[in-house]
Amino acid sequence: MLYFFAKIEYFFGDYKDYASPGMGQWADGCIRVIYAPNADNLRTHSVVDEDGEPFGLPAEALEFAACPDRRRSLLQLDCDDDRNLQFYDCGMVNLLIGTDDLAHRRFDKAFGYLHSF
Repeated sequence: MLYFFAKIEYFFGDYKDYASPGMGQWADGCIRVIYAPNADNLRTHSVVDEDGEPFGLPAEALEFAACPDRRRSLLQLDCDDDRNLQFYDCGMVNLLIGTDDLAHRRFDKAFGYLHSF
């Protein structure tokens, strides 16, 4: 199981309290990837309102494809109007890792990269 954390509050429109990590490769500390090799005893939880309706959106499928270079994308986040998530002008954030780091499970070497028009 991979867990992803990123400093993206700014891109949800919270411009006063948070700074943008910027374009291109993000500085160390802006993202974190945690690998949990054993998920046999994983217990999931859902946060619901007083009517029993979930606060969050349902899980979405992920698709993976090989990259031609020495990096692999672990996760891509795109702009999403439904969630009020905007990476500048139609941008996206990729959480990347080198193939050697991935092979050795060095997820602390992963980094964020923001692309935008």
